[in-house]
Amino acid sequence: MSIWFITGASRGLGAEITRAALARGHQVIAADRDAARVRAAFPGAGGALLAVPLDVTSPAQITAAVRAATGRFGGIDVLVNNAGHGLLRAVGEATDAEVRSIYDVSVLAMLALTREVLPVMRAAGDGIIVSLPPAAGLAQPGDLARDARVIIDAVDGGTVPARLFPGSGTIDRVARAAA
Repeated sequence: MSIWFITGASRGLGAEITRAALARGHQVIAADRDAARVRAAFPGAGGALLAVPLDVTSPAQITAAVRAATGRFGGIDVLVNNAGHGLLRAVGEATDAEVRSIYDVSVLAMLALTREVLPVMRAAGDGIIVSLPPAAGLAQPGDLARDARVIIDAVDGGTVPARLFPGSGTIDRVARAAA
């Protein structure tokens, strides 16, 4: 059993990864801007689920969510950076604010959360970081469940490929920092 921290956990691929991790007996910190929506999506999860409110662009909320996770479960074995959004129109039509928002959520927030979780993983001597691009969540619903199983299988099986499936993201293993 592992401890999974999943962002964007209330819908789409994040919800499917949360569902699959819980079904495998893992403990899950399901982070989303709306923690109540997460709890409503997984009513039978019991003590295996900790739903935390998280706007990934807020450093204070990132710190609070990671502290809540380690306080409840004692660590984080797997971080799934899934929160994000894309631009669903021509790039030339995008405003500067829209482009900044994409980078704030899909790049800078992912880096901030990873930096917050890395010391926890390094102290434990191991950890896995799954980084998914916003486009990974645009698949059909049946494909999302399949993609979630691929991620869970890769992590549970100890096979940590550089790429999950074409264009979908990466999985990286964290080792204890050298003394």
